[in-house]
Amino acid sequence: MIFIRFAEGVDVESQREVINQAGYEVAQSLYYAPHTAWLRAKSGNIVDAIAGISQLEAIANVENVEPQMLMERGWR
Repeated sequence: MIFIRFAEGVDVESQREVINQAGYEVAQSLYYAPHTAWLRAKSGNIVDAIAGISQLEAIANVENVEPQMLMERGWR
């Protein structure tokens, strides 16, 4: 998943079409921060999610884009 943050006053819902055009969909909106959201690549592929980060960064009013770097816990 990819975390995106727009400038204050720019809610994610108003940018949904541009996000979709970049190859992503909103996975989770954050009610307490309407200018942020978790996105996932439409393909569901992590490689596509990471490869498209530059497209997200090019969207107007985007202030921050970060991949989620957590992994499932593994036992030794």
